[in-house]
Amino acid sequence: MKLITRDLSGLLLKIQGAVIISIFYSGAYAQDLEKGQEIYYENGCYTCHGYQGKGTFVLRANILTPTPPVLVKGKAAFLGSEVLFRTYLRMRGEQRHDKPSVEMPHYPASVINDASVANLYAFISTFTEDEPELEDIEAMQWILDWEEKR
Repeated sequence: MKLITRDLSGLLLKIQGAVIISIFYSGAYAQDLEKGQEIYYENGCYTCHGYQGKGTFVLRANILTPTPPVLVKGKAAFLGSEVLFRTYLRMRGEQRHDKPSVEMPHYPASVINDASVANLYAFISTFTEDEPELEDIEAMQWILDWEEKR
């Protein structure tokens, strides 16, 4: 019985090691929502997609200009997984990301690396279709509190 237990515990340690190594080499990254939010704002994603990923009412040049997709899982196919999202960002990565355009820029790894893509994806994944209550928005709560004190 001791032999079987020792063999099983040794096997479990090997499996755990293999899992850890496969995660390390698979490109899985620890996700940081605050860093993802910084990336979202620094790269100007909010200018078309809005602060909650629902889009903005940006004046379009003509009816042929694409409307930015809503960044909510189930609404945009490229948000199905982090891999799809990263692939979508890299599709035209050779194009200049800072070139003015009416189309979404695509970002090569030299602009947004894979760890940053994981953070960005994690932040965007927090977007929901439901609008938050005014009291749940920190800036609005500050305004409401200030109004009450007046």
